[in-house]
Amino acid sequence: CVHHYSANYEAPEAAAAELRDYLSRVHELYGKPVWLTEFALANWKTAATSKQQRTYIKEAVPMLEKLPFVERYAWFAMQRFKGANDALANSHLTDDTCKLNPTGIAYRDAK
Repeated sequence: CVHHYSANYEAPEAAAAELRDYLSRVHELYGKPVWLTEFALANWKTAATSKQQRTYIKEAVPMLEKLPFVERYAWFAMQRFKGANDALANSHLTDDTCKLNPTGIAYRDAK
């Protein structure tokens, strides 16, 4: 089980490639299936925009679906948790009424 946060807000393709490379290294190191239990964009100084998170989701999820050694993955989406410096403020998948927001819809529909 691993977590991964990319600070590459401006280049979602590069952020997805960074995630793929990290997961590949973990798999090669241990020779075990990988569970990615948290991932999102975060640089721990400023929040990525909701649009940047959605763009990253659209790049990362199809890539994760194709990696044969990734058994499980989960977007980081703790409601109301914003992290240090509000760095995860726009990573939530639901609004305050627990209905899917645009980021949640992007995650649900990504393939």
